[in-house]
Amino acid sequence: MKTIQLTVTLMFLVVLNCKVYAASEWQPAIKKNGIDAYSRRVEGTNILEIRAITVVDARMEVIAEVLRDIPANVEWRPKCVECRLLERHNRNAMTTYTRIDLPWPVSDRDVIIKADTSINLKTGRAVVSLGAVDHHKAPPPNENVRITEFFSQYYLEYINREQTGIIFTTRVNPAGRIPTFLVNMFNKRFAYEEMLGLTQMVQKRNTSKLENVLKIEKPLKTCLKVPKVFDVFLGLDWILLLRIKNLSIC
Repeated sequence: MKTIQLTVTLMFLVVLNCKVYAASEWQPAIKKNGIDAYSRRVEGTNILEIRAITVVDARMEVIAEVLRDIPANVEWRPKCVECRLLERHNRNAMTTYTRIDLPWPVSDRDVIIKADTSINLKTGRAVVSLGAVDHHKAPPPNENVRITEFFSQYYLEYINREQTGIIFTTRVNPAGRIPTFLVNMFNKRFAYEEMLGLTQMVQKRNTSKLENVLKIEKPLKTCLKVPKVFDVFLGLDWILLLRIKNLSIC
């Protein structure tokens, strides 16, 4: 069974990368520590969209709880020195305030983010969408430069009970007078470091008991077929995908 799981995981990543190149728009940016990062141009802006992909040896609910733990964001998010909850609309929606420490002479940035989570237990998928908003409880920017163009998304997909696939997509305009080439360089590094920080934090939490975690036991009750391998995001190698779908994992 371990051999099958390892094979599925490797094939999972192979398909993801095949799909990236099939889409042709995505260009490789960073490949390190089990994380593959890509960039592409988006119509109407010179700011690149960045995507980082990995598979984590952790249950999906552990990852979800790490993302929900707002005060702990400063422990793993790159350059994050302050993160606090402004409003919890419900368990799957919240608005937060984040301050980012940037090296001199660049001013620090801050951003108000609305996060919405959708979960599909039948497919074993969860999507966390984040975007910049205004909020009456947010502090004034003062010396900070406020980010108003911010989009990020976490896509989590069940591989097996102890492994989860993650796609992190982001496009951020930090505002101010930072040259575009530096913005794109920073964003590539940011996406990689965000994914790396998340995976490291998840591994720490993986060894501790979490209360009130999201229950994603089987319907996921019987063995799931290998998921659709993020086909909503990237290109597709149909022959390889069909071969993988013949495998089951528990």
